[in-house]
Amino acid sequence: MRLRPFRRFTIETPLAPEEVRARLRDAVVSPWSGLFSSAKPEHLLVGRVEGNSFHVKRNVHPRLRYDSWSQRPRSFLPHVRGMIEPSGSGTRLSGTMQLHVLVVPFAGVYLAGAVIVFLLLAARIVADRRLEPFMLVILLVPLSVIVGVSASTFGGFSRETGWALHELGRLVDASSAELVRTSRSNTLP
Repeated sequence: MRLRPFRRFTIETPLAPEEVRARLRDAVVSPWSGLFSSAKPEHLLVGRVEGNSFHVKRNVHPRLRYDSWSQRPRSFLPHVRGMIEPSGSGTRLSGTMQLHVLVVPFAGVYLAGAVIVFLLLAARIVADRRLEPFMLVILLVPLSVIVGVSASTFGGFSRETGWALHELGRLVDASSAELVRTSRSNTLP
């Protein structure tokens, strides 16, 4: 079991590789654009497209995107890295989606602290050889932190990868889009 949120994806499109690169470039704005940039709401993604590779994430600048997705936590945005490859009569986009490199250690330290507190409290209960109701309630606090942080990290990432896969597929008129690590295949209209 992989403990770090990570997904591989494949998107098939009937478009030529040049057209796919052009569409990606049109949808991507540089992350270094800054406050006085030319970024507009139609820039769906932030990142870069270089040759046959791309590294992007969703554009969540609050002044640019006024939809329900822009109000979501930004920590769980997948960083999408991929390649544009010719495939038969069309193009294949394949790559990975993963959390920002700093989110994983932060969540890991937070979870480790909660696990340590849980184990210390459980050891105290076992050492005292008596089970008092208030100790069980106290034991639930670090346990709920462990469950909550894990669920929000993996759940938020899973939701955002679905959005990213759908929007990338829509951008390049995908005939099919699939997260490789799951058995579910999403066919896009």
